[in-house]
Amino acid sequence: MEESHLLGLYGGVFKAFEVSAPQVHTWRQSGELTKRIIELFSEREKGYQGSYYPWFLRNQHLLNESTPLFDWNGRDNPLIQAIESARPYLSAEDRNKLPSEIQPSAKRDCFLFYAMALNSFHPSPDDELDIWSSWIKETASVKLLVMAEGASTALWRLKHFLALERHTSQREFPGMDAAVREFGFDGSLDAKTQTLLTDFYKRLLGVGDPLRIQEARDCGKLLSYARSLDGRVEVEDEVIQVLQKLS
Repeated sequence: MEESHLLGLYGGVFKAFEVSAPQVHTWRQSGELTKRIIELFSEREKGYQGSYYPWFLRNQHLLNESTPLFDWNGRDNPLIQAIESARPYLSAEDRNKLPSEIQPSAKRDCFLFYAMALNSFHPSPDDELDIWSSWIKETASVKLLVMAEGASTALWRLKHFLALERHTSQREFPGMDAAVREFGFDGSLDAKTQTLLTDFYKRLLGVGDPLRIQEARDCGKLLSYARSLDGRVEVEDEVIQVLQKLS
């Protein structure tokens, strides 16, 4: 939460007050960053200071000038951290690319949006957001805002499952248990088979077409589809047994 709020605060400094990143860096080096931020926001009436500034006043210790300088171009940057944490959700061909290199632009924009959402980033509440929220409530169709349930949802939940840390409980994610059971993950698997099945799907998703994978699953032909990929996906005996049960 602290990183998200600091990012929102800096966003206000850069966008609302048009302060450059080098200037902020200079303030930090001179030990004046906290003072300068307070001076900027004090120029505005309380109703136009946003929600991050009052939070900052209560947590000024976070910008204690005695702490190491914040590395905006390195892994200290919350946005860079968000991008790195979301990389496992990209296809294999895009996983090592810079965001600017991801094409088409719609894919890049979706990835960046997902990275921010995954890390609980959100815009600072302001008048424009209030207007947008009102428009959504009054005119937007729910059908345009909610992803259709069905095949694609199950596959994306599988990808989410595969990207989870080893000991993360999937119960924290509604619908994930049912989705991954469609792909053979259930309580009857031993540790070895579950590991092999996890690795198999990572390889399959790395080279296969997501729509064809889901189609193969729906038709009970996942094993046939994996074998049709010219030997690019190894299928162990334990995995074969699981996939045959899905046929």
